[in-house]
Amino acid sequence: MAHKWSRGIFVGACILIGCFQGLMGFAVAYEKTGDTICPMVEMEVERLPDMNVPRAGHSMFYVNGEMVVVGGHTTGFVPTATAEYYNDGAWHLLQTVYAHDNGLGLVLKSGKVLIAGGHERHLGIGQTFPVEMYDPVTHTFDGFGCLDQKRVMASGLELDSGKVMVAGNWYSDDAIELFDGNKFFTHVKDVAIPRSFPFVFRTAADDALVVGAAGSRGEQIKSDMVDRLRGEPLHIPLLEDWHPICDWKYPNSGCFIGNEAVGDYSYLFPVQNDDGQVAIALVRNGEFSLLPTDCPVPMESSWGAICYYASIVVDRQVKRGYLIGHGSRDGEHDMKYVLCIDYGKKGAAKLTLYYTESLPGFEFNVAIDAVGDMVVSGGSLHDNFKPSPAVYLLRLGNHDQGKETASSFHGFVSYIPWGMAGVALLLLFAYSWHRYRKNRLGKELDATTAPSVQQTDPTIYAELMGSICQLMDKRQLFLNSELKVSDIAAELNTNSRYVSDCIKQGKNITFKQFVNGYRVDYAKQLMRQDPGMKLSVVGLKSGFSNEMTFYRTFKASTGMTPKEWVSRLQQG
Repeated sequence: MAHKWSRGIFVGACILIGCFQGLMGFAVAYEKTGDTICPMVEMEVERLPDMNVPRAGHSMFYVNGEMVVVGGHTTGFVPTATAEYYNDGAWHLLQTVYAHDNGLGLVLKSGKVLIAGGHERHLGIGQTFPVEMYDPVTHTFDGFGCLDQKRVMASGLELDSGKVMVAGNWYSDDAIELFDGNKFFTHVKDVAIPRSFPFVFRTAADDALVVGAAGSRGEQIKSDMVDRLRGEPLHIPLLEDWHPICDWKYPNSGCFIGNEAVGDYSYLFPVQNDDGQVAIALVRNGEFSLLPTDCPVPMESSWGAICYYASIVVDRQVKRGYLIGHGSRDGEHDMKYVLCIDYGKKGAAKLTLYYTESLPGFEFNVAIDAVGDMVVSGGSLHDNFKPSPAVYLLRLGNHDQGKETASSFHGFVSYIPWGMAGVALLLLFAYSWHRYRKNRLGKELDATTAPSVQQTDPTIYAELMGSICQLMDKRQLFLNSELKVSDIAAELNTNSRYVSDCIKQGKNITFKQFVNGYRVDYAKQLMRQDPGMKLSVVGLKSGFSNEMTFYRTFKASTGMTPKEWVSRLQQG
């Protein structure tokens, strides 16, 4: 027996070494070739009703449960003093106080939207002073003040104090100014480098950086020097080799992924090196680095090269960023791409490339709705005199949807031999280890295996499921927004695993889905009793932690947003 035991250990050790060497060889091949696979997923696209006014150069937001577009220019390259919000399947036209073509648009913590500046005349000429505020609750605009200097293609950022920092300009002088949060804009300092549509990143509660590679005339500028709200300009070594994408046609709104409550001021933005490779940069409290990703940002597909726009849109609820791109096919800009950046996962961020074919009028003004889908509106890729009224819904809320393919990226075939070798080695090791355990320990191992819910008596299983449902039906534990599976287990004097497995086996859903089902039913009950109740209140009363989660979950369950559900209820 001792001889067999020694031989088993020796064989196992050899297999382990072989497995390790194979994996190391795979890693070396990975590093040497750079042949990594970024999965491709075909987007599900829905054409929404067109806007009332064809427009480009407009601002777009998702506020108070509605998609809103403001300003821009319309047919003939003429600024339009209009806005629209999307509700009940249609766009509703509003009148703004001023025209804001390529103006600043910023959603404030109050829920209102600050709109400022823009082109003074037709054809994208000149700059303007006017400022107004949009109230999404009343759908009204209030013209209340003016910028310290005329601006167009500027960027803004609200500081923790409630003041708003403004920087950037087009074909005019640039400077940093502050809005006091009430009425007045005040000059703070001139900038070392004028920019258009710059990124503005907070580094602390009351400080921020101005970053960008597009000058005030759209020219490529040296980007390793950045301006600062408080203090002298800084040199950023990373930006010597990796430059912010320079594309003055597209708003460069920085993407906040941090948490102000704990002093984490983190942002994502796209950068590009001299070879044309794009990467994702991370700015955390003023420190610049490249975000680790599980594969390089894909620069081409089977349809040709991919060109990315200069801004990332973040969905903080699910910790994903989206970078839009387009590609040429047969000499035309036919392919549309959305690169998904799952930055919230442990380790390297997972990249997935969504794609779709030609969408007439598809442009770059985007926002994320309550359920995590992307809405794209208007634009003028080819002709500023003929902007588009088209609006598209890109279904990205479910990251696993669509038909995945890796055909567009080379290198997959080179993995197959390594993968087969690795699988073979692992199977050999598993078999050898099994034989060793069986010879060494005997069949008594089976007697020590802990029972699971699947092995319990069906009667006990049914009783546990009944007790869980009773807690929900009678005591309404789901109204606790922080309810955990351990709370249910404690109430029933059992363990969390049994509760979780019982729900999985009995309902074929997760604990979270099980609890949210009760919350959705309760929300319906509240809306039937009082259709006029604010939806944010309905969500909180039903046990959801916030309005966004309520909207997402409700639509995933019913196929309708809460607003659509109430509207259908009122229609009978």
